[in-house]
Amino acid sequence: MLQRKLRRMLCLLLLVGCADPPIGEVADGSRRGPSLRPIDSVTLSETPEVFVSRVNDIELGQDGSVFVSDVALAQVLQFSSDGHLLRTFGAKGDGPGEFRSPGWLSLIGDSLLAVRDVSHRRIEVFRARTGVWIGRVPMPLPNSTGLAYAGSDLLVAGLDIEQRSSFQRIEVGPAMNDTSSIVRGTGFGAIPADVHGSPLLADAFRLSNLAERSGRVAQFFEVSNWMLLAELASGRTDSIRWPVSRRKGAPVGLLPRVLKDQSLGMRALQHVSQPIEVAWRDDDIVTVVSVDPDRTVRRYKGSTFVSLVDVARHRACVDTRLPVSEDPPPAVSVRGDTMVVLHQTSNVGGAPATRVSRCLIELDGCDWIPGR
Repeated sequence: MLQRKLRRMLCLLLLVGCADPPIGEVADGSRRGPSLRPIDSVTLSETPEVFVSRVNDIELGQDGSVFVSDVALAQVLQFSSDGHLLRTFGAKGDGPGEFRSPGWLSLIGDSLLAVRDVSHRRIEVFRARTGVWIGRVPMPLPNSTGLAYAGSDLLVAGLDIEQRSSFQRIEVGPAMNDTSSIVRGTGFGAIPADVHGSPLLADAFRLSNLAERSGRVAQFFEVSNWMLLAELASGRTDSIRWPVSRRKGAPVGLLPRVLKDQSLGMRALQHVSQPIEVAWRDDDIVTVVSVDPDRTVRRYKGSTFVSLVDVARHRACVDTRLPVSEDPPPAVSVRGDTMVVLHQTSNVGGAPATRVSRCLIELDGCDWIPGR
């Protein structure tokens, strides 16, 4: 009897030892992330003709209004702070100011609204107060993604192996008058170490988001557990680890193996967090909001998490889960310590409704993890 038990234990140990290697970081779910304190919530006034359906991004106006890019409508909608529709930007089509797939938004100052259109590979620019289209900026790189602004310039995320850069700075005025098919701005940032110099692996970093404050740019990538910090004046860069507590994070040490093992690469895709919003809280702390998409289904759904990275002290407070719908995930925009969340819910009668909720991101109770 004892021998049979020993044999069973040995077999179990062998099975464990031969199991597939874990994908993603080892998470410590006991760590406390930032606290979220609700402020208010309003329901958007939608109509059968104009309703929020497939949101890509939201942006906050200085007056408290919310800009919403909607793929299904192929438009950008602007709602007042109390939820009423103020105006629309663009329309579906291929002409000036028209979209196929409006995506990331960025306000340039308080006067211009930049809208990335992935299908047309260009950025449409409108007057934010009137909705009037004034020009377009050709997409600088095929895999350009997140938008931000610095002064009167656009920062466009996207890895460029030749320039060894992770984003480009583009002067909006000259770019709108450039008739060439590609505008190459000034390259900043750096190629993440995870790329290992491979253009194929660089393509995996296509989903990226960034934000600028006082000449410093914080950038996060879909397949990396590191935040890149770049200085616009000097070009210097630094990396700070973005620890994992509850979200999936990113595959660890697996990207080079993807080139040799595609099945492993497909498994790794199930363990990737997507950064959907990056914002500076103050001069020292960066807020990043990420989604853990469920790639086993056709529609886009998944849990959303809020993290803070302390640049000054190289530490992070991570992975507070947003208590909103996962199907679809919310769209989020952050200003300072305030987060605005556009999410799907239902009204008193049970009909679908879209709400915009605000909350404070508080540091009390944070378990700060060294970021190295």
